[in-house]
Amino acid sequence: MPGLIDPHIHPVQGSVMLNLPFIAPDDWNLPTGNFPGSRTQAQWRGRFADLLAKSDADPFICWGYHELFHGPLDRRDLDQMAPSRAVVVWQRSFHELIVNTATLKAWGLADEAAFNAAVVQAKVDPAHADFGRGIFSETALGIGLAKLRPVILAPERIRRGMALMQQMLRAHGVTTVSDMATGIFAGFDGEAAMIKASFAGPDCFNRVMLIPVAGLLSADVDLDKWIDTARGKYSTGHVRVDRRVKLLADGAFFAQNMQMAAPGYIDGHSGKWLTEPAVLDAQFRRFWDAGFSFHIHVNGDEGLEVVLDGLAQLFA
Repeated sequence: MPGLIDPHIHPVQGSVMLNLPFIAPDDWNLPTGNFPGSRTQAQWRGRFADLLAKSDADPFICWGYHELFHGPLDRRDLDQMAPSRAVVVWQRSFHELIVNTATLKAWGLADEAAFNAAVVQAKVDPAHADFGRGIFSETALGIGLAKLRPVILAPERIRRGMALMQQMLRAHGVTTVSDMATGIFAGFDGEAAMIKASFAGPDCFNRVMLIPVAGLLSADVDLDKWIDTARGKYSTGHVRVDRRVKLLADGAFFAQNMQMAAPGYIDGHSGKWLTEPAVLDAQFRRFWDAGFSFHIHVNGDEGLEVVLDGLAQLFA
């Protein structure tokens, strides 16, 4: 029977997160257990130490850190807390990873030259990665995700995570969802295949719409042929590929990376663009001309102004 619609989730992200312990400011009651909120630096660090001691995961990954509650955290802090184990802290926004030296060594990035080479090779904004602090943020997040992929996208973990996510959807009466960024972890085809396999199961009562990320569809791709091929490969009674696209403007709200107009942030830092305005304008034109509907990630008031100006040019 018809149920609730959630227009903005990420099935692969959900399945990844449901395999991780949460240490966040807010309470989380999940099929994997209850994770009470840690709202101070002492609470977060105590909880981190406790979970780390009880886990044999390699690397140890936890999600939910938020500086406004938990205080500053970078590579040096994690080296003190976990001097010999690889640990990865996922910021509450999901848009940022903080790692220790052991993790950088495991990833082959312990040398600053190798770290910088990885940033150049990934063609991301170098300001979004910080070797000294062990941070991969916004556009540089993909470097960390690529290193984590063999762990977080292991088939058994994905199967378990997807089953848990569908359990949560059923429990809350949600029958239809939109994946508002298919491809962040493993490209569109990789993630669409995972979702199709999971949502095609006999015990699945949910439907999902797959929406690609504009920046992951290269400029030489024929969009008409692309969507016809995607529909042919992945459309089922439970999976739909529509003529829609996700565009990414500025950075995350929780990480305070959104682009703010004057007077900006009171500590003087600047936001981050996920897509530079000129590139975003070109994406607007390309996908508008191809008849796609837009879904736009934008948080800050300056980011919104850029988006509105870019959209206005379509009608000029």
